[in-house]
Amino acid sequence: MCVLYAFLRLSDDIADEPGRSVSDREVALLDWRDRLRVAMGGGEILPGEPVDVFPALSDVVTSYGIPPEELEAVLDGISMDLTPRIYATYEDLRVYCDRVAGAVGRCCLHVWGFHDP
Repeated sequence: MCVLYAFLRLSDDIADEPGRSVSDREVALLDWRDRLRVAMGGGEILPGEPVDVFPALSDVVTSYGIPPEELEAVLDGISMDLTPRIYATYEDLRVYCDRVAGAVGRCCLHVWGFHDP
């Protein structure tokens, strides 16, 4: 759980970093997503900032069967936070909530060992 939390916290910190423009934070999140994809694909992960969480995250994802697309969904939701908006439809709001909260919960369920009967 600590590794999963670290990845999620660091991801959110990139989006919320004070003093950086929205475009700088977008670029940082894209780089973070690229590093995630390399880690999930078994590639060599180059050290980076803010902390090198990816080797441990790769192990957690493999050990607990967390679908990498759930981590990508979280990053999609975090990206949606970069520009404040009012959601025009309930479906738009549902998609946002699923990405920023539902995907996190589904990742946690894998770590906790829940299996749908």
